[in-house]
Amino acid sequence: LSYVFLFVLNCISSVSACKGPQDLDELTKLLYGVGSGYSKLTRPNAAALDGTAPAHTAVPDNFYFQVQFHQLLDVHESSQTYSVDVWTREAWYDNRLYHDNETYGCFNDGNGSKKLWHPIPASELNNLWVPHVKISAILSPPIVFDTDVWFRTDGLVWITKHQRWKLSCFFDYRFLPYDQQSCHAPVKLQAYVPSEVLILPGVMDDLAMKITPRKGVFTAGPVDW
Repeated sequence: LSYVFLFVLNCISSVSACKGPQDLDELTKLLYGVGSGYSKLTRPNAAALDGTAPAHTAVPDNFYFQVQFHQLLDVHESSQTYSVDVWTREAWYDNRLYHDNETYGCFNDGNGSKKLWHPIPASELNNLWVPHVKISAILSPPIVFDTDVWFRTDGLVWITKHQRWKLSCFFDYRFLPYDQQSCHAPVKLQAYVPSEVLILPGVMDDLAMKITPRKGVFTAGPVDW
């Protein structure tokens, strides 16, 4: 019994030895909870100025957006509309969410990596800065089937959504039955202009959307996938 008791004590001491918050709930409260100083109304690069210069002088934030079309569901020629099933990916860096392993030792992967992912509920987006996307050709609010959210130790925020869109398109039937239709769905941000937030296309690789931030914008440096 004495050996078992010593073993339990050793386990408790090893778990509590790490520095900083002990679980994800404590970590999120520390990074963007009440009292953290985090403002979801301020974009990351403007917040990085920390009052040393006007917010409008901050370099633009990069917002990476990608759409993967899964299925064409229907086409209505008379109303000139169509519906699609899509997966979207959104990613950006928020330097306020950066946390290193030395300070937040409970959240390392044992190998000193600074690329540990934290899954969080989609409802947590209400507490974070989010560059909301608007699809110009969409006719009704998207039907969202699933939303997955992660943020990483280097401040990368990643959102994946499974959605259904109903879009408008001008169908030209002059060359029936050899017609070809070209439909466009411009993407823009609701509250920002390009001088504040740049929309950049994601680049697919064998794993996922590959994004590389511009040097000098994000303090943690570029990502190496």
